[in-house]
Formats: sequence, structure tokens, C-alpha cells
Amino acid sequence: MARDIKSIGILNLEVKVIKFGCFEMGRRKRRTTLPVRKRRKSAFFRCPVCQHNSIMVELHEKEGKAVIKCFNCGLVEEIEMKPGETKVDVYTRFFDSYIERAEGA
Repeated sequence: MARDIKSIGILNLEVKVIKFGCFEMGRRKRRTTLPVRKRRKSAFFRCPVCQHNSIMVELHEKEGKAVIKCFNCGLVEEIEMKPGETKVDVYTRFFDSYIERAEGA
């Protein structure tokens, strides 16, 4: 059959079909899955005074108080903590109270 194709002059296209048509079929190629990177939550919050992400919130649950410290400008404030509050809750109460005081002054 290959001789007939050579005589016609369509050798390039037809020979490839004949060569590769006799192989067995292989497995289906699987899509590679990339691992999903989980972003860590930052331990620092934005300071309302110096606008840097340098505020750290320390919770003292036994005493019912939370200490808020800025490592950049030195702001330190102590707030009473309600039971069940997290660091984010304490920070938002601190931030709101600070903004209210700043606007009132």
C-alpha cells in the first residue's frame, strides 16, 4: 500500500497516517492539579495614628482585658474585653472609639 502512495506523490500526508494508525491507544492525559495555597491571617492590624500595619492585640481572658500596642508609634491602650470576643472584635471596638475621640477633639 505504501508503494501505491509513493507513485501518487502524496507521500508526506498519507505515510504519517499509515505509520501512526497502527499504534495502540494509550491512557488519557490527566490534568495536573496545582496545590492551593492558603493565605495566613496577619497578626498585625492597621494603626489609626501612624497608618502602619503594626498593632498587636494581646488578650487576657482571665482579667477580662485586652492590651493594644503599636510597635511603630508606641501607642498603648487597654480595653475591657467581653466574653467570647476575638482579637478582631477587640481591634474594631478600639478603632471605632479612637476615631470617635479624634473627631470629637
